[in-house]
Amino acid sequence: MKQSIKNEFFKITHQKITWIAPILILCLMMLSRAFIGNSEQRLLIMATYNSGEWILLALIIVCSTVLSMEYQYHTILLTIYKAPNRFQVFASKLLVISIYNLFLHFLAIIFTLLLQLTPLKAHVSWLIINKYSQSLVINMLNTTLIDLVASTLIVSLIF
Repeated sequence: MKQSIKNEFFKITHQKITWIAPILILCLMMLSRAFIGNSEQRLLIMATYNSGEWILLALIIVCSTVLSMEYQYHTILLTIYKAPNRFQVFASKLLVISIYNLFLHFLAIIFTLLLQLTPLKAHVSWLIINKYSQSLVINMLNTTLIDLVASTLIVSLIF
């Protein structure tokens, strides 16, 4: 199983789209910040500048690129043939994509922190009480966690 996971990490790190996706997500987050008014700043921060939708789109593109490349070059047959069982192959693929999903959500939180520090829009306090009598930071982390679970579920259904 360890070798299968290493192979999947090798495949995903050598795809260009894997490294382009975080840059595109950052650009789309900046566009969300620029074009949505000051009245919705707390909602944008809570939703990490709408990164959930963009991360899901990036995950679907990366997953489909990796899988279509394997089917195109018939390496999926060799991978399944050499593995002890099919479940191990697909579980390693899902585990690597889930780790990439976690990485993208972590980057979205960091990008949100950095975008909030820029002086382009009005500054919003992180400790202000927002939704459900919780601070903005707690709301952002809860929203990110829910989005992480939902995107993992959707990607696992694609496999």
